[in-house]
Amino acid sequence: MPPSSHAEAKRQFEEYSKCWARLSHRDPAIPYPTAGQRADELLDRSRLGASLDHSTWTDALVMESNTALFFLRAFGFRPQFVADGTGKVRLEARGGGTSDLESLKGHLRINRTRWHPDKLGGRNDGMAGRNTALAEDPRAKAVLQGINNLLELCDEKLVQRTGPPFL
Repeated sequence: MPPSSHAEAKRQFEEYSKCWARLSHRDPAIPYPTAGQRADELLDRSRLGASLDHSTWTDALVMESNTALFFLRAFGFRPQFVADGTGKVRLEARGGGTSDLESLKGHLRINRTRWHPDKLGGRNDGMAGRNTALAEDPRAKAVLQGINNLLELCDEKLVQRTGPPFL
């Protein structure tokens, strides 16, 4: 289930950020952008909301979407997925202002670096070689894709500066 309030979403994000801050740059036990910082939660379709049927979505799309929702909710946005009438689904988010959008974008940039395959590959617990399993993990790839997609939306909205964010 999605967090019950903005305060809860913010608390989850702060805990996620603290987990990252405590890690050494070689530690492969990374937190994921979910309520419990666990990778398996990325596949929880109940976190996507009830506005659409998500049963046909690929696992990658579910994980990318849950990543975007985690960050949006933490910064005070109220996201939802909306069918556009052509068979496509778009992400909309209400709430938040330009400063919230700027702050979100800054944190997304930090996380884009964290989730880059080269950075993840170096998380080898001090062992020789690259951590290929982590660098090529489909869950990690989906997190990075979700972050990149959300960064693109933020860039579009900051350039347009019209109407509520993402609408």
